[in-house]
Amino acid sequence: MENKHQARTKWIVLAATVLLVAGLAIFLWKTGFFACLDSLESAQDYIRRFAPFSHLIYFLVQLASVILAPIPSNILATAGGVLFGTLSSFLLTFSAVLAGSMLVFFLARLLGGSFVS
Repeated sequence: MENKHQARTKWIVLAATVLLVAGLAIFLWKTGFFACLDSLESAQDYIRRFAPFSHLIYFLVQLASVILAPIPSNILATAGGVLFGTLSSFLLTFSAVLAGSMLVFFLARLLGGSFVS
C-alpha cells in the first residue's frame, strides 16, 4: 500500500503531465501545425517559420510525436532532413525520440498501469 506522499507525488506528476501535453497540443494547434501536415513543403515552411529557433521547434515537435499519437513523425523527419541535412536531422530526431521515450517510460513506471491504460 502506498503512503500519502507517494499518492500526492503521483497526482502532481499526472497533473503536470496533462498540463504539459495539453499546452503543447494547444501551441501546435494555434501555430497551425496540424494544418501543415498535408505536404512535405508545408511541414518545411512550418519549421522554417520559427528561425532562428527552428532546430529547437523541430526537436520539440519530434519529441511530441512520441507522446501525441496523431503527429506523423515520418513527414517531419523527411522535412528535417531536407532543411537541416541528413546528419543534423538524424541526431535531432534520434535525441528527441529517445527523450520522449524516456519520459513516457518514466511516467508509466511512476504512475503505473492505470496511466498506461
